[in-house]
Amino acid sequence: MSKEPGDRLRELRIKKGYATASDAARAYGWNENTYKSHENGERGIKLPVARKYATAFGSSAAYILVGDGNG
Repeated sequence: MSKEPGDRLRELRIKKGYATASDAARAYGWNENTYKSHENGERGIKLPVARKYATAFGSSAAYILVGDGNG
């Protein structure tokens, strides 16, 4: 089964130690509903946003968006 961007985003968040999407969003000052919809796959993730998440979670935008590289 192929992982989607939201799945990779969720994995990175958990690796960083945030139990919930809300915890991570609050910690970084992100809109909770938007972040949750990115994790749930309800909303696509654009490159600038993927870069923001990647910086916070110690990964790369390429990994979040297409699974390229290490998470």
